Amino acid sequence: MFRQHSHRCYPFSPIPIHPYLYYPYPFRQLPEVKPDQFVKSAQNSLILLTDARTLMTRFQSKDYARRVMQAAQSSNTNAVNELLRTSGISHLPKVKYNPDGITLDFDNKNAPPCCYLTLKLRWSEL
Repeated sequence: MFRQHSHRCYPFSPIPIHPYLYYPYPFRQLPEVKPDQFVKSAQNSLILLTDARTLMTRFQSKDYARRVMQAAQSSNTNAVNELLRTSGISHLPKVKYNPDGITLDFDNKNAPPCCYLTLKLRWSEL
């Protein structure tokens, strides 16, 4: 009627049930939740998001976007950083670029390491 297994089964059940489901076993005690650092990280992330939004708004200007792309494509990192600095952001991101696009890595350098924001923007078509 039902198969014999080396561990217990519900009566008349063809599906074996794991033995730990029958016996209580000790659960790991988790530390008390303290959201203070999480809240600080969220607050600091808002600053990074504000800077990212400012840059995304600036990149919608074709003239500004063209200047950033030309500087990046000629591997002029100083010019790219200067263009980003003049956009009005308070945290200058680390910039990486390649023929396909640009990567902007924001982090809050004024605070202990808490949050990072990475934006990848594509400037070439597939």
